[in-house]
Amino acid sequence: MLEPTRRHRSSWALVALLLIAGCGTTSIPSTTPAQASPTRCVGLLACSATPGPIRTLPPIPTEPPGPTSGTSDQTFRVAVGSCLRYAPGGPALADIAEHDPDVMLWLGDNIYADTEDMTEMRAIYEGLAENPRFQALAASTETMAVWDDHDMGWDNANATWPHRDAAKVEFLRFWGAAPEDPRWDQPGVYSARTFGTGDRTVQVILLDNRYNLDPWDYAGTDRGRRILGEEQWAWLRERLLEPATVRIIGSGVQVVQDYDIGAEWEGWGDSPLERERLFGLIREMRIPGVLFVSGDMHFAELSRHPDDAAALGYPTYDLTPSGLDQVETAAGPWLNPNRVGELLNSNRKHGLVEIDWGPADPEIHLEIYERTRLYLDHVVRLSELQPDVQG
Repeated sequence: MLEPTRRHRSSWALVALLLIAGCGTTSIPSTTPAQASPTRCVGLLACSATPGPIRTLPPIPTEPPGPTSGTSDQTFRVAVGSCLRYAPGGPALADIAEHDPDVMLWLGDNIYADTEDMTEMRAIYEGLAENPRFQALAASTETMAVWDDHDMGWDNANATWPHRDAAKVEFLRFWGAAPEDPRWDQPGVYSARTFGTGDRTVQVILLDNRYNLDPWDYAGTDRGRRILGEEQWAWLRERLLEPATVRIIGSGVQVVQDYDIGAEWEGWGDSPLERERLFGLIREMRIPGVLFVSGDMHFAELSRHPDDAAALGYPTYDLTPSGLDQVETAAGPWLNPNRVGELLNSNRKHGLVEIDWGPADPEIHLEIYERTRLYLDHVVRLSELQPDVQG
């Protein structure tokens, strides 16, 4: 396990092969989002939002702070991103590197392969591997990744996708999985790691919500559609038994929010019994300190489940800081009664979970960034994320 000072970095075989010296990027000045359209927003626009159920600290700032403003040197930083359509581009990766994160989580659609041809998929991965921004970020921080549909192979890919095992080989090859990595033999690319020691441990669990996924029932008539598969459920229970102070559970699709059942928005809400199984497992095991992070949506938002008792038994958050170079072009207004703060729909964004161990009651900052500008910072205290604590 790694110390939270993150001054010790383990080598990564892929980066060692690919690192190109002298590569860098020039930061682009941030822009202030314009007033949102009442129905949709694209480009550098911020959508108006349904008011969140609890206070967001601080409000969206008028001056862009530094990427680690207000934090101590005892802060553990987890960067979060997904949905990178143009593999050779990704200026948001340079933005992320400025935070000097301890770990970078790639939550799926890390490439847009959309192909049955594994030679073509490998070439797209190679385009990302040759990207100097990707190389610089991967060389400076630990990396964890899971896939979603476009890097498994096709839009809305699921367990019926005939090329899922071939795509898994390409995924693991690119992300530098060692020969002894258990993902080679398991049904999916789910993984977990724990960082830190003692009472300052952070466990990251990345769920594979594609490999065993039943085809989505967009009409919402089949509540029992599977997502994880029994082997992954058993694995998850074992991981939750491991000691940790904070647990960040990553999913390629949103966990808390439900968008337009009947339309082609994918999320855990399309399989409500499976989501209740997830919440119920954490409740029954009385696991504290759980936060969700998710991808897929192309816009960024923070959601809180409206009913603590029906979720984890304490405030249940899902940070969706998607996508790295994507904007959502489908018609809005994307109403989310569970949203905290405002939605961001711009072409260069990412998220950060910053855990400040300095205070007696450690503070967890759930953040959304537009370029290097802090757009949303919601503060959760560790004492809030305990079983039987009411929100």
